Formats: sequence, C-alpha cells, structure tokens
Amino acid sequence: MAINRQKVLDAAQKYIEKNKYDKAVIELRALVAAEPNDARTLQKIGDLQLKQGLVAEALDTYDSVGNLYARDGFATKAVAVYKNVREILADAARRAPPGQPGPLSHLEARYGHVAAKLADLYRELGLTSDALALLNEIATSLQRQQKHVEAIDVFRQIAALDPNNPIPHLHVAEALSRERDVEGAVAEFANAAALLVKAERNNDALQVLERLLHHRADPGQARLCAELYLARNRPPHDAMQALAKLQICYRANPHDVEVLRLIARGFELVGQHEKAADLHREIARISAMAKPTT
Repeated sequence: MAINRQKVLDAAQKYIEKNKYDKAVIELRALVAAEPNDARTLQKIGDLQLKQGLVAEALDTYDSVGNLYARDGFATKAVAVYKNVREILADAARRAPPGQPGPLSHLEARYGHVAAKLADLYRELGLTSDALALLNEIATSLQRQQKHVEAIDVFRQIAALDPNNPIPHLHVAEALSRERDVEGAVAEFANAAALLVKAERNNDALQVLERLLHHRADPGQARLCAELYLARNRPPHDAMQALAKLQICYRANPHDVEVLRLIARGFELVGQHEKAADLHREIARISAMAKPTT
C-alpha cells in the first residue's frame, strides 16, 4: 500500500507545533522508509533530533544527508549540511571549560572525514581558497596527531591546487625527510626552490637549497645554489659558500667549462686572483681541445 505523503507530513507538522518532536520524527521516518533517498525529509529529521538534544543522532543523520546530496550532484546543499556538522562540533568545543574536552569531543574523530568531503566539494564548486584553507587545517591536524604520512597526501593535494606556492612542497619535503624518503624529499625541495627562484625570492631559495644539499650533494642543485650566492655576493660569506657548492659540481665533472668559470669568479671575489688566473688558463686549454680540427 502506497504511503500518503501529504497526510504524513501534515501529521508530523501537528506534532511539531505541539513540540512533540519525537512523534514527528516517527512520522517522518515512515517517509524515509518508503523513499530512502529522500534527503530533504532526512534533513528535517536531523533538525528535530537536534531540537530534542539528541546531538549524536542528529550528526549521524546530517552525515547521511550530506552523502546523499553529494552523491546526487547537489554540491551546494551538501556543503551547507557538512558545514552545519562542523559548526555543531565547533560550538560544543567553544563552550567547554578551558583546558577540558568539549561535550562532543568523543565524536570529533568519528566525523573527521567531513572536513575532507567538504574540501572535495569546494574544489568541485571552484571555491579554491576555501578548499585550500580547509586542506591546510586538515594537514595541520594530522601533523599534530603525528600522522605524517597522511599529512603528506594532503599537502600534495594543496600543491596541486596551488601550483605556484612553494610552501606545500616544503611541507611535503620536510615530512618525507622525517620518513627518511630522501628521493622524495630532494624532489620536493627542488620544486620549492624552483618556485622561489621564479618568484625572485632568492634568499628563501638559498635556504631551501641548503636543506636539499644536506640530503644529497646534487650537482645541478649545487650549481644553482652557487649561482645564487655569487649573484647576492655578501662578502666574504657568499663567495665561500658558492665555492663549497661548486666543489660538488667539479667532482661530478672537472671539465665543465661553465662550472670552472663560476669557480674562477668565486676565487676572484675572495681575492685569490692567481687561482682564478690558473682556472682561466685551464678553461682556455679545455676550450681549445674541444675545437674541431680541420
């Protein structure tokens, strides 16, 4: 026998007007039983549960509503529902005495997935800044819980969403370093350094490259680091640092003329002109040998 929807809604409304929310919920559940995908009615049930003080039940209901809206393509409605879930939890936390857990603290982990779902919906709606703010919140929370591997994945999402920002790459690099993934850490430090150089933030790039070279003496990155030190040229520190980095390059290829020119420049900046002259002669010899014979 088909359910008379309007009749059930009228009965539920009468109970609501009499503040008999529990009986109204019973009526509305009959509609949901007949139409399990009726998100609108299910959301009304959640509202009534909240009025009764059944917060845990209401949160569970809202979570189901959010899932239904997201699944059926109603991203904006899903966002509103998930934001409500987070606000209920946040409000309970705010009302807790200082230094004590809130009355719903035991539910925070259970609904931790809501933030990630909300971030996905923000991305779907093109709300990039909102998605980034939420992803940063999630990553920070994971780091606080010492869940570094999970935080790495979130920082990678941030980097993909904000490709010109070096900070997410640095977060990933440091997290990978803690996990002793040298390959991954070096790659992310290199990405961050490249973005910083592109943004003409060379002082910051130098700090990142120093971190990279601490993990691996990479000749290409060492040369970039040396070039930045030579360009900045704060005597006497920068030239000495550049020469130290160029030793990595020299060991990798002692006949690289461009590297030899940089070393000669470094010697000149520190006043070792004879060594610089010797290098220029060596550069001339290598260049002459490289010329094709006729």
